[in-house]
Amino acid sequence: MEPPDHHSVSAWAQSIDYTDEAIRRWPGTVTRVQYERLVADPEPDLAALCAALGEDYHPAMAEPERLAPVVVPGKLACEHARDDDDRAGRTMARGARTLGGGRSARRSSPSG
Repeated sequence: MEPPDHHSVSAWAQSIDYTDEAIRRWPGTVTRVQYERLVADPEPDLAALCAALGEDYHPAMAEPERLAPVVVPGKLACEHARDDDDRAGRTMARGARTLGGGRSARRSSPSG
C-alpha cells in the first residue's frame, strides 16, 4: 500500500500537467494562480483573475479578514471554515461548467 501522501503529490503533479496542456490548447482562457504567491501578495493575482472573468477588482478583495465580520457577523471561526469549504466547492463546480462570461467550458483531459 502506498503512503497517503503519494496520492496527493501525484494528483498535484497531474493538475499541473493538465493546466499546462490547457494553457497550450486554449491560450488566453486559463489563468494560473500559484498559492504561495497568492498568499504572499494577493493583489496582482486577484486583479488578473478579475480581469479574466470580466469583473471589476477592488482592493478590499485582498483583505477578506476585514470584511468577514461585517458581511457575516456573529459566526464562529469553525462556521466560517465550513461555509468557506461549501462555497469553494460550489464555486469550483460552477467553474468547471462555465468559463468567464457564461461561455461553456471545454472539459477535456490533455490526452482527449
